[in-house]
Amino acid sequence: YVYDFGDDIQHIVTLERIVELDETGDYPRVVSQNKPRYRYCEVCERHGKKVLATWICIDCSNEEGRDVLLCEDCVTKGHDDHYVEDVLY
Repeated sequence: YVYDFGDDIQHIVTLERIVELDETGDYPRVVSQNKPRYRYCEVCERHGKKVLATWICIDCSNEEGRDVLLCEDCVTKGHDDHYVEDVLY
């Protein structure tokens, strides 16, 4: 099929096999899923802690030219007057 938003991306879907229906199975089901790539708060990482980043400081990111990722505590302590957004995983 063609997935086209101006880029003409084409995919070929190939049926590999047909199997009998498992009557005891729960359908539909997820057979594979991408794992989220979690990123950690950079302030906490400097202190040897692995705390999941839940915020990105837009003001600092624009100033430094990179993503400045922070946890809830670090946003409250040092960036509460900055524009921040949720990090989506």
